[in-house]
Amino acid sequence: MVEWAVNQAVHGRLNVTRPANYLKAGLPAYQPQGLFPLRQLVGGGRVPAQIMLAVLAQETNLSQASWRVVPGDTGNPLIASYYGNHDNLDVIDYSKTDCGYGIGQVTDGMRVDSNVFTDTQRRAIAVDYAANLAAGLNILIEKWNQMNTELNAYKSYMNNNDPTWVENWFLAVWAYNSGYYPYDRRNTDLQKGYFGIGWFNNPANPRYPANREPFLRATMADAERPNDWAYPERIMGWVETPQMKGFPIMTEAYSHPEYSSNSPIYPDRFTKVLSIPDRYAFCSEVNSCSPATNGCPADSEACWWHGHATSGNCLMEECAREKLSYGSGAAEPGVKRIYPRNCETFTGDKNGNRNRNKRMSMVYSLNDTGQYNLGCDIGATDGKFTIRRGFPAGGGTAPYAEIDLHQIGAGYKGHIWFTYVNSSNPKRRIVGSWTPNLDLVPGERARYDIVAHVPSHGADYHNAEYLITTGTIGEQRTCALDLAEEAGWALPGGIPNPNPANLGEDKWVYLGSYELGRGAQVQLNNVGTAHTQNFDAVAFDTIAFVPIGSNAGHSCGDDY
Repeated sequence: MVEWAVNQAVHGRLNVTRPANYLKAGLPAYQPQGLFPLRQLVGGGRVPAQIMLAVLAQETNLSQASWRVVPGDTGNPLIASYYGNHDNLDVIDYSKTDCGYGIGQVTDGMRVDSNVFTDTQRRAIAVDYAANLAAGLNILIEKWNQMNTELNAYKSYMNNNDPTWVENWFLAVWAYNSGYYPYDRRNTDLQKGYFGIGWFNNPANPRYPANREPFLRATMADAERPNDWAYPERIMGWVETPQMKGFPIMTEAYSHPEYSSNSPIYPDRFTKVLSIPDRYAFCSEVNSCSPATNGCPADSEACWWHGHATSGNCLMEECAREKLSYGSGAAEPGVKRIYPRNCETFTGDKNGNRNRNKRMSMVYSLNDTGQYNLGCDIGATDGKFTIRRGFPAGGGTAPYAEIDLHQIGAGYKGHIWFTYVNSSNPKRRIVGSWTPNLDLVPGERARYDIVAHVPSHGADYHNAEYLITTGTIGEQRTCALDLAEEAGWALPGGIPNPNPANLGEDKWVYLGSYELGRGAQVQLNNVGTAHTQNFDAVAFDTIAFVPIGSNAGHSCGDDY
């Protein structure tokens, strides 16, 4: 899907129509490059598709949604450092937030007080990968244009500066990551008399190992330590070595560029590669940088570079061009789901003990079931689901509990909330409550089987203890489930399932049978300690309350 969208976007034809309320975002109908028309490059030409694909690979692994979401599931957008806490769950510092959204990590204009984008544009960037990359493409074009609108004496460019060639984008992707500082602003307090592109991403910066090979050229293991390379080096690496995607078989997620007849050959790979600039290609008298000084001694604005650098003679066929996999008019590919779409409806009839004289109550994890996004038929919830955050609930700790609370399009009909267990920190406490609207008159009590849906993924804690309150005036009982074992992620005894192709399974499990009255409720919290590494997730999925009358009921942990 991503390669298709980039192939269309760089040619200005990403005009697939998104219907009104696409992905339940409340947006009017739109086209991605209607919202974000393709900007023109100064001097003409276009961005090579492989450059934009490599930027997206580096920024987000080609992902629009949170890393907690698997392909085919819906989920929250990927947002960089939303809480400004650098992954410290006990800290919220909005002054340090990044606010990079989605596949292209679009940042500028995403704050609510910004006027760079309209509200419709911001929301489309957040929810739609195609709109996001259309906006990100324009940001990359802006960086190229900033350098190419300078006077010739102050212009920075690669090789012959023809945008057709992949290698000529080295400086633009450098600026995409760390900015470009124009000549006409050199006398501002920020620039202090200097202009050009920053020192941090200069390959000569000694923060990067001097003996490194080009990124990913020798081994994919380079991706485990990307900070050993400057950002533009990483982008060129992702052009040469496309990212791998797919399950259970991984394949290259996009095409290699079209190398020219005189592009360099890398013998160990039996393939051609890009003409990558030398480590000291961006060292000159303008930034007092040289091999003799091991870079730029100042490590300040004085190290900014501008000028012309050469990595290959593009006119002599030493550079690479884009290669498209999707031409004009190609339809948007469908989602390659890891988990099949499951719209099977729970009826409560499977074991023949349902009392049809009373209504069964289904309490979903969203009170507005119109927000479910899997496309399944789903009725209204018959009750209320609530989440209480922090301890005491709703107090000053509530925002901290929100940090580690997530939602994905898994579970029954395509939605769950999930979080991770914590043994003692009140800031991270989460309590989910399912309160059914039982088919009972005041004072009446009746027997019900309570059945919880355990999702195929997103829940694997070994001791999820459900608390059942039988009514406004009534007893409380508990039922503990091993979510990992129920979903198939673990074998009995907590041993992780050794099958590498295991994906878990959706499953209904009884919490037991109880005499319930009005005010009955089921609760689940995340207080606990994981006994098996990585088996620490608690999910809040749908719960069914099935009236059984005088029929035999079921015990805690029975399979439906």
